[in-house]
Parts: sequence; structure tokens; C-alpha cells
Amino acid sequence: MVTTRIKPASRRVEVEVPEEFIGQDVQIVMFVEQKKEEDHETPRTMKDFWGVLSEEDYKALKAHTEQARKEWDRDF
Repeated sequence: MVTTRIKPASRRVEVEVPEEFIGQDVQIVMFVEQKKEEDHETPRTMKDFWGVLSEEDYKALKAHTEQARKEWDRDF
């Protein structure tokens, strides 16, 4: 398999195939790569998540985290 990225300067693109591809079915696919939106976002902070959890969910998550820490710290 051969892949490459190009930025065409015109509507015409020339493709050179490897010797071992000659005489075989070859698929050529073209598409425009989309930039991820997160590439353009500013970094998130904890302030962005304020109020996301309900008080009940917060308490359950906190209890679960505390229990996991106790299990991690216990001696074997």
C-alpha cells in the first residue's frame, strides 16, 4: 500500500505507481482532510466543567475515588 498527501497546484495530478502494481486493480481515493475542531480550541481548564455534575453524582464519584485510593494504598 502506498499513501501520500499533496496540495495540488492545479486540477491535474499525475500518479506514478510502483512496478509491482502494474497489471493489478488499483484503487485511488481522493478526499480533503478536515482539521479537527479541537486543534483550534483553547485548552480547557477545570472552570469549564463547573456545574457539570449534580451534587448527587459528585458525591458518588468522590466516594468511588476515595475507595479506589484506599485499595491502591493498602499493603499486600
